[in-house]
Amino acid sequence: MDANRLVQMLTSCKWLDLEAMRDSTVLVTGGTGLVGLNLLKALVAVKGRLNLRILALVRNAEKASVIFAPFLTQVEL
Repeated sequence: MDANRLVQMLTSCKWLDLEAMRDSTVLVTGGTGLVGLNLLKALVAVKGRLNLRILALVRNAEKASVIFAPFLTQVEL
């Protein structure tokens, strides 16, 4: 799924107030899993707009480094 579609899904969630997350630190567990990876991609897409600090908890740092290579500078493992 592309980043624009993920952002659209995030912003359309009625139960998720993105503005309330402004200037926050977000911890995502299971960052290399299906849900965690897609959530991280969406958060990275809105990171600049919301001034987020994103932390990802992973079991395998090598695997995560490969998966997150495109946006590794924007996510802390």
